[in-house]
Amino acid sequence: MKKGSHSNPPQFEAFLWDGESQLSGRLELGVDAVLFKPTSFTDTHLQLIIPYARIQSVDEFLLYGIVRNGIKIRSQEDRVDDFIMEQAGTFKAALLFRLSL
Repeated sequence: MKKGSHSNPPQFEAFLWDGESQLSGRLELGVDAVLFKPTSFTDTHLQLIIPYARIQSVDEFLLYGIVRNGIKIRSQEDRVDDFIMEQAGTFKAALLFRLSL
């Protein structure tokens, strides 16, 4: 997680993953949504927005059955977004805290 002023949302380096392909970027815990911003598209408007109000569950999972570096965010309409990151436990705790506010 990057340190910054209180106005900067917590950011985590992560990969959006579909089981085969991955897209590198940053996950941010915004005021009312999780944001994923791809690092290779910095000059575009491309981003994934998952509103907190639509999140149904947040779970860690094992990557290749070895390390717990995966985060699965399940939201309404059976949408699932998988992220691979080194700080999966820290991100999950921070997100669950945001969801409890």
